[in-house]
Amino acid sequence: MINNLVVDKETCTLSWVYDARLVTGHMENLDSAMLDEKRKLVFILSQPSPLPALLTVLNREGGLVSTFPAPEGASFYYLTSNAAKEVLVVCSFHEKREGWYDWHYALDVENKRLMKMTPSY
Repeated sequence: MINNLVVDKETCTLSWVYDARLVTGHMENLDSAMLDEKRKLVFILSQPSPLPALLTVLNREGGLVSTFPAPEGASFYYLTSNAAKEVLVVCSFHEKREGWYDWHYALDVENKRLMKMTPSY
């Protein structure tokens, strides 16, 4: 189990405890991070300009799972979670898509891709 996720935007560091060990990392231009309790992953948004441009996903040991740019025509907005305790990333589009600016995206871990889910409101 992952515990005690700490995000320090000033020093661009994050840390957590996994299996009684402290895991630490450094992420340039760190914006925010959130723990995916169900899949035991750490989601990190970085490179805000003004909204984050990069999503990085790490495993519980701090190893890289994958990185993702924001979908074309959008920026990452914020991280949230669903009822299943999986992290979703909200993407904000510059123009409406199917009547909405903001959409929830979920990570397909097996295929390492972001999938558009539902509008965010």
